[in-house]
Amino acid sequence: MLRLAANAVPALLTLLAEQPDFPIDYLHYPSPPRDPREVQRARALRPLLLHGWSPQNYSVTDPVLPQPEILREQVVSSGTPYLSVHLDLRLSPGQTPPTPEQVLEAVVRGARDLRRASGLDLLLLENVPFCGPQRPEWIADPAFIGEALAASDCGLLLDLAHARVTAWHLGEDLGRYLAAFPLGRVVEVHVSGTRLERGALRDRHAALLEGDYALLERILPRLPAARTLTLEYLGLCASSGPLAQRERRDLLEQLLRLDTLRRHLAGAPYRSPLVL
Repeated sequence: MLRLAANAVPALLTLLAEQPDFPIDYLHYPSPPRDPREVQRARALRPLLLHGWSPQNYSVTDPVLPQPEILREQVVSSGTPYLSVHLDLRLSPGQTPPTPEQVLEAVVRGARDLRRASGLDLLLLENVPFCGPQRPEWIADPAFIGEALAASDCGLLLDLAHARVTAWHLGEDLGRYLAAFPLGRVVEVHVSGTRLERGALRDRHAALLEGDYALLERILPRLPAARTLTLEYLGLCASSGPLAQRERRDLLEQLLRLDTLRRHLAGAPYRSPLVL
């Protein structure tokens, strides 16, 4: 059965402290955290999944791996089973983009450096959204992503919100766009809510909509190597009052629906752990 993970937002940490048996397997954590004490608190509740090594918004295509010694410390203290980073290429205004071949060489080098620094063999690369000229269109092309994964011997972290945003901006059918990915390499799936803002679709890490659950039901059976399903909900940034109560309700509803879905796909019975 798929493992279930979610962003380590305060509402979830509070929930797990109150209900240790809540059906979630990992806490999804950006690395490095703002405060190492955050890792200690979260690690006491669940193993962590480190994602997006980002002292400087790092991408596997960057020429230098920043702070490798801190990365190793975080891997050891978190208990993460693997590391995931972005497959991205950010361009400055007027910058001439490198060729895909040059970027593939950078990916191979970056993956080697990440494995050496982290001590982990399993490395996942995440598809990024294409939504304008800040990155070349081909960085989100499933064919290029497949080449990068094969060249670096990495697994795929398939972000469905990023795929939805990319398909929208390219005017492509989402189903056909997803079908072009190397689905056999998917190890982890990210889900989060997109929103239409100022006439453009964006990944806002908002609550999931019905279409997101329907997409999951269609795509998960096609991912034979998938191990983890991660909810990237960021909440409402409220510490108290009605917004905090709504954030908790939204979080619970999403996690329980995702737990039900993964159990259904695995043929396992579902037992609600709590009352909403």
